[in-house]
Amino acid sequence: MVKNKKVFILGMARSGYEAAKLLAKDNDVLVTDIKEQDDNLVKELESLNVKVVIKDDPIDLLDDTYDLMIKNPGIKYDHKTVVKAKEMGIPVINELELAYGYLDKGVNIIGVTGSNGKTTTVTLIYKMLLKDGKETMLGGNIGTPLCNFVKDIKKDTILVLEISDHQLCDMYDFKTNVSVLTNIYEAHTDFHDSHEKYRLTKKKIFNNHTNKDIAIINFDNEEAMEITNDIKSTKYYFSKDHKQKAYIKNKAIYYDNDKIIDLDRIKIKGSHNYENIMAAICAVKEYGCKNSSIVSVLEEFNGVEHRIEYVDTIKGVKYYNDSKATNCESTKTALNSFEDPTLLILGGLDRKHSFEDLNQSISHVKYIACYGETKNRIKEYADNKNIPCEVFENLKEATNSCHKKAKKGDVVLLSPACASWDQYKTFEERGEEFKNIVSTFKDIDIKKYKNIYMIGIGGISMSGIAEILKDWKYNVSGSDIKESDVTRKLIKNGIKVNIGQVKENITEDIDLVVYTAAIKNDNEELKEARRLNIPCVDRGRFLGEITKLFKDTIGVSGTHGKTTTTSMLSSIFLEAKKDPTIQVGTILNLINGNYRIGHSDYLIIEACEYSDSYLNFHQKSAIVLNIDNDHLDYFKNIDNIQKSFENYVSLLPKDGFLVINNDDKRCRELKNHTLAKVITVGKNSTADYYYKNVRFNSEGYPTYDVFKKDKKIGTIELSITGLHNVFNSLCAVALADAYKINFNFIKNGLKKYTGASRRLEYKGDFMGTRVYDDYGHHPTEILATIKGLKHKSYNESWVIFEPHTYSRLKEHLKDFAKVLTKYDHIIVIDIYAARETNTYNISVDDLINEIASLGKKAHYISDYNEIKKFLSQNVKSNDIIITQGAGLVTKVADILIKK
Repeated sequence: MVKNKKVFILGMARSGYEAAKLLAKDNDVLVTDIKEQDDNLVKELESLNVKVVIKDDPIDLLDDTYDLMIKNPGIKYDHKTVVKAKEMGIPVINELELAYGYLDKGVNIIGVTGSNGKTTTVTLIYKMLLKDGKETMLGGNIGTPLCNFVKDIKKDTILVLEISDHQLCDMYDFKTNVSVLTNIYEAHTDFHDSHEKYRLTKKKIFNNHTNKDIAIINFDNEEAMEITNDIKSTKYYFSKDHKQKAYIKNKAIYYDNDKIIDLDRIKIKGSHNYENIMAAICAVKEYGCKNSSIVSVLEEFNGVEHRIEYVDTIKGVKYYNDSKATNCESTKTALNSFEDPTLLILGGLDRKHSFEDLNQSISHVKYIACYGETKNRIKEYADNKNIPCEVFENLKEATNSCHKKAKKGDVVLLSPACASWDQYKTFEERGEEFKNIVSTFKDIDIKKYKNIYMIGIGGISMSGIAEILKDWKYNVSGSDIKESDVTRKLIKNGIKVNIGQVKENITEDIDLVVYTAAIKNDNEELKEARRLNIPCVDRGRFLGEITKLFKDTIGVSGTHGKTTTTSMLSSIFLEAKKDPTIQVGTILNLINGNYRIGHSDYLIIEACEYSDSYLNFHQKSAIVLNIDNDHLDYFKNIDNIQKSFENYVSLLPKDGFLVINNDDKRCRELKNHTLAKVITVGKNSTADYYYKNVRFNSEGYPTYDVFKKDKKIGTIELSITGLHNVFNSLCAVALADAYKINFNFIKNGLKKYTGASRRLEYKGDFMGTRVYDDYGHHPTEILATIKGLKHKSYNESWVIFEPHTYSRLKEHLKDFAKVLTKYDHIIVIDIYAARETNTYNISVDDLINEIASLGKKAHYISDYNEIKKFLSQNVKSNDIIITQGAGLVTKVADILIKK
């Protein structure tokens, strides 16, 4: 137990966080990490008087006043801060070693290590002991750090721990009663610098053993046998091929010559799993576990997540998730578990290891899809072996490719043979994404469901879907993280909304769970729904299923202008009495909400490209307004965005229409990727539809003449500002005309459209200035807003800007600064993180400094009431104020106009 010490924790993550909490009461603790951490966790530690420092190079934080260093297992022992600590005589241990000091000496410990099979083995041991009625707990590398629950462990408990080589590096006093070594293969040489160091690290699990302690060793693994020949433990062996403590004979597993179970009764398959089972049996028998308990577990156990985990069978194709396979030996094990034709997904972090080790296991592999850092080396390997192989940027593309090529009777196997860290934080995250992708391949007939639960129901799109489902007589409920006007309206309309997302909200009577793109795999509700095997589908795909229910779905897409153009088109169809169903991403005054339930075959929908969600839609026609650099946290680059839009328009049928922006080079390319009839819109006669003679009234509202193939077909008057809205409205004109809607309906529908919520929306007056609220959160959108303001009459302009996501600010920092300087006065508030954490090393200060480099001053004010106070002291009569951004900045406008 550590008390009255000054402790330096290097690396927060899960283990550092739990170590800090354990130490906080009795010690002076500092935690440092190079990455931004979850704000809630940081605040919790700080409330416990733990100092948290986010710093790229923490070495200067360490001095000889510290008594102890706790090192995150993922940090190498040659890290310069670790080296400095050791040179200063400061002990360096890890979280597991720390927790060991708090354990009651009556606790029995079973520790499991090895290159492969650790998690399956510890899980089997834990389940067998539990089934036998033993007091047991599970922890270590498998999930929950031991520091989290060490104080709750009672005397005589059997503690089962998965222990990685990274943890063994910094363990000295730690001692097990039973240690299991599943096997040793070449792995993690990038961490240990040599295979020999890796082997010797594994051997440390037997440190401090006497001949009263038990070592359970794989007799068939040469390296495991080599390194354990001189340990002091009492040794028990298991083997597939030789008679040992546990062994296989006549297709059954035996222990001490006692038959335990026939292999065909075991649910998990594969010779590697039989090794794991024998190791587990040897361990639990030391604690008197009955055969009946062992057999019961083996007949029920499906396997561990991400370890050759069966995912689904779709149209005769079986999908398996083996994301834990971070080396070739693990992938060999997975491949040897199947005889069916296999489509294999490989790729990830490039540790420069050879893929030749797969040679003896790939005879049944018919296709390889590779991605990530290793993709080109894998392609070279596959080409040399004459296996068809394609290279992809990400796991989604690779998985989709396998899905398209697989035939009935095939296996699609994710077994990457590489670590996940090039594109994912953990192998679990990679595996969850694979399972989510696979889930999209399965048809969902929403007609068969009755009770639908929506995670993130307060979102503008989700709430609209919820109201539509309720009108269709579904039992709809859901949750959101906080109360809002939207959630209050849903409750008023008879929809149950839980504020807060906890697993208790998910009940077994729920038939289907729908979740937004912002919901992560660790969300409590989503995890519980999956545990209960409730079908789960993301919002985009579910909306796609809704589109199937309409004969004529029209989608409006593009990087900018979707909401406005969807609203304009909806206004036209309503004017023409087409009675459409409408789903739009804002509150639209025309329909007094964000949805309308019609009774025709028409569905007008805003089709968002983020996460490729619009690729789920079944549309007849579409508008693509523009293709710009945005959502780079998902797409990574503009070429991937272009490819996404190409895939989108390729889904349109030949009897549908595609309206595209003729002035946008990337949009023009789309005509080569669709069967639909293409209609071009632009500012001159090279387009099918174009505008002329734009003029603005005193409110900044434009009027213009519409030309169709050099013939004037009428004049349009808009009731909103901006030249960009001339273009947006013309796209709506073109599509409505293709649907043979009379021009008078088109004209009147556009005239009646007075704007959507948060699209340069007039909110009210503040001290003689007009206050507008605008959703624009990309430099292109902000520039369009500024151009729209030029035609209004005012003195000076004030913008209160909220950057939306770290990734967007990082990518467009210079463009944001440049466009914001076009306002007379600039106030910047905190970044709205949305779905992100700050892994981009970007801050508001970077934007303010960039603006300053352009000769303009920007004021940083985080408190909304302070903004009001500042403006009250500085604005003049007939100025204009814009609250700009897609997050919470709209609240500032409400505060300003409040009397």
